[in-house]
Amino acid sequence: MELSEGDEPAIIRSKEFSELLDDVLINGVWKKTGWGRLAILDKWVASFLPDPLPKPLRILDVGGSDGSTTFDTVRYFREDLGVEVKATILEVQLRLHCFHRGCIRYYLTHDQNPLLVQIGLLGILLEETEANEGFIFNPIIRATKKCLHRLAFEKYLRDCGDLLLENPLVTGDPDIVWLERDLFRFDPELVGTFDIIRCCNVLNCGYFNERQIHDAVQLLAHYLKLKGLILVSRTIEDPSGSLQTASLWMKNGADLQHISDLNGGSEAKKLIPAIKN
Repeated sequence: MELSEGDEPAIIRSKEFSELLDDVLINGVWKKTGWGRLAILDKWVASFLPDPLPKPLRILDVGGSDGSTTFDTVRYFREDLGVEVKATILEVQLRLHCFHRGCIRYYLTHDQNPLLVQIGLLGILLEETEANEGFIFNPIIRATKKCLHRLAFEKYLRDCGDLLLENPLVTGDPDIVWLERDLFRFDPELVGTFDIIRCCNVLNCGYFNERQIHDAVQLLAHYLKLKGLILVSRTIEDPSGSLQTASLWMKNGADLQHISDLNGGSEAKKLIPAIKN
């Protein structure tokens, strides 16, 4: 909260903001963020764009986390390529509802799902995990969440408003706007709007089943302009660093045409052999 609304220059607060948010688990989805994470994808996708570029170039970033990677992309096109760009971030986990009384702090996700309860220095993150500790703590987490839901625990506390999980630098950029909604909720006003749609670390098999991934890409295809590009990627982390695996499709008439892969392609590639609008 202090970094989000502090008095120091946004550029000073932004890096620490992203570092704190990176790898936070919210509603079963990991927040992945940080400056420069997707720079290689920006250059790769730019090589497939038509010449001359549309003015402005319109980008939809699905699951943009705190917006720092979107800011990177906007800056790359704007400053490095001299392209006017407008970006929209589609993100459902944009805010936390915050409550407080005495030494107790309590946080709910956007859909009123308990995320964290803190008593003094002791805090309990109310998210189940698949790691070894999950076998021990997941039953406790489930019971605690159920109890907090039944009690409507927040009504005993003071409402402190919402904490927007928006990087301080993004807040001041007029070329970036937010859409706080679910990926699977169709919006007819977005049909034929975007030149690029980017889905990084969102359409993963660990988050969605094969049918859901197929349906999500089919829905997003409606939002593309003719000859627009849709990118699906995943970041693979290992001790030597991170690797971006990605696949790229182009909207060609009523179809999405697969045009290229990076580092072997996205795991979603085999689920999207041919999609028609």
